[in-house]
Amino acid sequence: MKKIALSFLLWVLVLALWPGLPQAEPPQGLVLIGQKTEQEFQRRFEENVLPLLKGSPSPASIYAASKFFMNLPFDLTYWLQDLLGDYRVRVRFVALNYRDIGHLASGAFEDVLWTLKFNVSRGRVIKPLFFEEEDRGQVWYIYVVPLFVQKKCLPCHDPGAPYAEEIRKAFPEDRALGLKEGELRGAIVIEMARGALNRFVSRVSRNP
Repeated sequence: MKKIALSFLLWVLVLALWPGLPQAEPPQGLVLIGQKTEQEFQRRFEENVLPLLKGSPSPASIYAASKFFMNLPFDLTYWLQDLLGDYRVRVRFVALNYRDIGHLASGAFEDVLWTLKFNVSRGRVIKPLFFEEEDRGQVWYIYVVPLFVQKKCLPCHDPGAPYAEEIRKAFPEDRALGLKEGELRGAIVIEMARGALNRFVSRVSRNP
């Protein structure tokens, strides 16, 4: 898929300046997929990472947790492709404060996260953001689902938590310590061809 167009970036800036401006409503099927993807993210996190945090901090547990998050966008992409029965979808994580530099938000996504962070600081209600882009005649949906720091995240993100020292050793350039509960952690980005969504909705409507 091509790089996000200037129109997307301009719309992000408009949202920062006029947060009350109505957005285009995302298709209900896309909202459902966004909810399912976030639920799957949380399920996998609880099943794979939380057990690692029950023992004493160790390089092995930090490595296992970091490897899990490094692979999770790919795992969720494959999971979502199976769910849709279509390969024209991708999941990625983006963040301003990275632990894995592969998740560092850049370009328009960096502006998206700064906009969300600004709105969080103003106490505004934060909802997923929805955009459309066209690439060589094919319409793509871009759905940005904010992720917030939860209490269960603090062992690896609170600078005073037991795992903080091991994280500093393992990730000398880490920028994800010092976060507080309720802060914006980053976002799940779902990029999906409109045809893939239509195909999924059609199949679900035939087999509710």
